[in-house]
This record gives sequence, structure tokens and C-alpha cells, in this order.
Amino acid sequence: MKYSNFEREEHFYDDSNFFGNPFEEERSFKPMRRSKSHEVLGIDEDADETEIKQAFRDRARETHPDKGGDEEEFKKVREAYECLIY
Repeated sequence: MKYSNFEREEHFYDDSNFFGNPFEEERSFKPMRRSKSHEVLGIDEDADETEIKQAFRDRARETHPDKGGDEEEFKKVREAYECLIY
């Protein structure tokens, strides 16, 4: 059996709804630049994965809304971490 719906490239979707998943609502997403991500986390650009994770944990403790931080700032920290790790 041949699946004709998946022959064209536009029918392939990433797991994220940032990349045109037709089953998710439209979002205005502009990915953060890697250099900006390093600034947000307060680390050098040559930081390894362990340093990135530790910096994220520290910044998350400071900015998480449940700990009295700002929700928008926490979103920036999380986006910076995801940009560097994935």
C-alpha cells in the first residue's frame, strides 16, 4: 500500500507546532539567535552542555513565576535554553 499523502515534502511536519503543523493554531514565532541565548543565560558562547544546563537552572530559579519571578522573562530563559540544547 502506498501512502500518497506523504510523497510531497509539505506533508512532513516536525513535532513542534512552530514549523507549520496544520493541526495546531498559527503562532508568530521568531526563533532566538544563539548569541542572544547565551546573553539571556549569562554564559560564554563556548559553554558546554553541563554549563548551559546549570545556567538554565539558576536563571529558572530567579525568573520562574511560582518563585516570584516574571513570566515573560522565564519564557525567554526557557527559549534560550531550548535554542542551545536542541
